[in-house]
Amino acid sequence: MNQAILEGEIRKTPQEYGEGERRMARFTMCTIRDEETKGWHFVVVRDPHIDAVLDLQVGAHVHVEGELQSRSYNARGQRQRVVEVVVVPTRQDNGP
Repeated sequence: MNQAILEGEIRKTPQEYGEGERRMARFTMCTIRDEETKGWHFVVVRDPHIDAVLDLQVGAHVHVEGELQSRSYNARGQRQRVVEVVVVPTRQDNGP
């Protein structure tokens, strides 16, 4: 099972990318275990939750459930790898 459940605060304003079926929103969130232990997470949201996410502000407390997905890209001639929590529609979101 690939499932991530996080609670924390938005630390970077959600941004919208793409169009149509490729439309998504991305933001960075922080989970805090104690004063010294923080986890930083990249979150990707697709329909039907995009518009609600775009209304959120830095500092908003959020609960995120999704799947871990990794991707790579080239930045300044070097290959970079990132792991993201991708919020996936639940059965409840899609109807019965």
